[in-house]
Amino acid sequence: MTNPSPSQMKKKSRANPQNERPSSATAQEAKEAAQEVRAEVKEQAREARDRTLERGRQFAEERKGVAAEELGVFGSAIRSAADSLESDGEEAVAGYANMCAEQLENTSRYLRERKLGDLYHDANSFARKHPEIFLGGMFLAGLAAARFLKASSPEPETRYPDSLSRDMDPDRP
Repeated sequence: MTNPSPSQMKKKSRANPQNERPSSATAQEAKEAAQEVRAEVKEQAREARDRTLERGRQFAEERKGVAAEELGVFGSAIRSAADSLESDGEEAVAGYANMCAEQLENTSRYLRERKLGDLYHDANSFARKHPEIFLGGMFLAGLAAARFLKASSPEPETRYPDSLSRDMDPDRP
């Protein structure tokens, strides 16, 4: 028995197209199945992204509301302090406190009335017009956040061996 040469095999496969159809059809089916899976994965990823974005928007809206409320409360407290200062005869200091309270109340109102997209656009516009003020404000906000985080973290307990603690306590023999 002699094996057919490669050229003879090509002629046979060309002569009998039925041999190619099942493999061609299978390849086409596999390609279509892969495209369907890819489309389904893309759709699931898109839905997951949309859900995540919506949760982020809801969270940001809630935080915006809380910030607006707290600024309003803080502004009211400063206004009360200004009234107290004014009744004590400290009109100059009371005037500054009233201006501060007014700015806080205006900022609170601004946050309540604006949408997140508007806030982003306004912040972006301000940063472009006044980069030095924006960067300075971000620096101060970073310092305040670091200070807050440092103050709110529990201090680690330092444990000394008994012999060291006796040595450090001057009242102990």
